[in-house]
Amino acid sequence: MSAVFIMACGDGSGPPDEPVAATLRLVSGDDQLQIPGVALADPIIVQAFDEGGDPVSGATVVWSVQAGEGTVAQSATTDNSGLASTAWTLGPEEGIQRVLVSCGSATSQFFQARAVEGPRDIAFSANPGLRCDLYQMGSDGGNTVKLTETSYQNETFPEWSPDGMKLAFVRGGVSVIDFEAMSEVQIIQYEDVFWEWGGLS
Repeated sequence: MSAVFIMACGDGSGPPDEPVAATLRLVSGDDQLQIPGVALADPIIVQAFDEGGDPVSGATVVWSVQAGEGTVAQSATTDNSGLASTAWTLGPEEGIQRVLVSCGSATSQFFQARAVEGPRDIAFSANPGLRCDLYQMGSDGGNTVKLTETSYQNETFPEWSPDGMKLAFVRGGVSVIDFEAMSEVQIIQYEDVFWEWGGLS
């Protein structure tokens, strides 16, 4: 007497495994300045790579707000260049806000933004940790807001422009926060500078 065994085989038509990202890199959009409750001027963009250092297409990137109660897309899929992006609307409170981005087994990364209403009467540099950051507050000493937060450089010697709309400070070179344009730019390498009505001298 013989027995016949029948084994069913899959046809391989099931969904393929999702591409795996080994590393994430922040491409652009980090450390922007904006009014609370308003969308940042530029999207935040991340790029995913595999273990060989090649861009990963089709990977799911997950965005989550970690500080500031803002809003971002829940997830996005990387394109053929490994890029994914989302718009970010800041929460209603002033100060540093953060978004965590993760993808597969790659180490998660943070984007940060700074929510500020505009210039105040007083700007100062303080060192509650290892590095000096910039703060601004009203003339009554209230409503203090942190303007900068870097773990690798000091921000010192803040100086308001005569119209009160720009704040110059030293971070390696001289940088300026423009509260009207909601932007920050490094303009020159370090040297002594002072404000005139026409600009920096």
